[in-house]
Amino acid sequence: MTRMQPGAYAALPTFLDADEALDLTAIREHVARLADAGLDGILACGSTGEFVALDEDERIAVAEAALEAGAGRLSVGVQVGSSSTRQSVRLARHAAAAGADAIACVTPYYLKTDEATCAPSTRPRQSCRCWRTRSRA
Repeated sequence: MTRMQPGAYAALPTFLDADEALDLTAIREHVARLADAGLDGILACGSTGEFVALDEDERIAVAEAALEAGAGRLSVGVQVGSSSTRQSVRLARHAAAAGADAIACVTPYYLKTDEATCAPSTRPRQSCRCWRTRSRA
């Protein structure tokens, strides 16, 4: 697996409107501000983005908004971890197909884990062939 380029990266918060619906416009504008400020990349749908409070469709929408706004301007990584391995695989495949420069994946949370118990959860995510980064042009 190739590593993302070194540089300054920020965790992307998930903006909501007054009705607690995703504010995709605000997300795109924030990514543009970060790119204008010279950041090298962002991570969408991480713990700062409160991924555990979002459903799968919302996580996909946030990833797509970040990828759209960051295209050609900064690297975009997408956190795809979930307590469900199947959901993590779906999110990883989506992130790869949508053009993410990298994915990050937390191990299943709220479960006691060690290296031996994490391995079965990690293998399916690695097999989706989306563990890569792209260099920016």
